[in-house]
Amino acid sequence: MNQCRVTAVSRKEGEASARAGLDDPPEGWDRINPSTGAPVGIDKGFAYAPGASGDMPLRQLVQDKLISYPPAIAKALAADIGRYITATEAASTFAARVLSDTSVNNPCWLGFVEDAPGISAAAGHDVTGYLVTLPSDAPRHVLASHGNDGNGQRPALAVDYDQVLTVLNAADTLKPGALGRNRNATVVAYKQIGGEGFRAVFEVLTGKKNRALALLSLVIKTPK
Repeated sequence: MNQCRVTAVSRKEGEASARAGLDDPPEGWDRINPSTGAPVGIDKGFAYAPGASGDMPLRQLVQDKLISYPPAIAKALAADIGRYITATEAASTFAARVLSDTSVNNPCWLGFVEDAPGISAAAGHDVTGYLVTLPSDAPRHVLASHGNDGNGQRPALAVDYDQVLTVLNAADTLKPGALGRNRNATVVAYKQIGGEGFRAVFEVLTGKKNRALALLSLVIKTPK
């Protein structure tokens, strides 16, 4: 395995080396090694983060890092990372897609839990580093169960799902909910946005490879 090194030389030695062509790269230096995807002679350390397993999902790696940091640092890091590597598509686009295509069954990754102390208190479980996800069946459930009620409640639109992460991470109130599916704890988050009240219920998933707060329901209502 090739390694980088630096050798100090005088100006005179450097100029002599250049005149002799000793600084020129060897023939074929830019040929790509098919097994590493990098130029021949380049250690794969240039192509990946040291210590990161090639088959470890980025989200899992970040989760593990967040858990080891103090709360204030973890919160700031979760918010910052979430701006860049949250979802492969917007929540609103995903919601519209699952409502029109019932064969879609994968969840949409929205971001990370940012207010870990507050959300953990409501969850009754430490959720530092947890993902926030939008399961494919959540928009379908909301459409079927939470439409107009004649008392200020309206159906959730696809665009409303873009607010879900904010409702949780910047909630006006957080409280424990009733036990959800499989007797999992739930968190009820409420936030007023644009004169409307968004009430979102999240299921707390504590699996070793599935640590997440998954949206169960979303109710949007104009406060009286």
